[in-house]
Amino acid sequence: MARELVTVQAVDPGGGTTLLQLAAPLAGRYAPAAIRLSLNVTGATHGETAHELLGSGDAQQAWQRFT
Repeated sequence: MARELVTVQAVDPGGGTTLLQLAAPLAGRYAPAAIRLSLNVTGATHGETAHELLGSGDAQQAWQRFT
């Protein structure tokens, strides 16, 4: 099984398919039906500080909401 680590430069979700634009061309050639993507996606805060109190809920109450 061949593996490559690549960086996605842009994402275009449209028309029922999602187009991924890579930062650099792939090193290998692959059959489209054999490709499996494993993505690492996470939210970013751009370094803003958030002041929130955590752990102030009441465990006996159902469906609590927090900011």
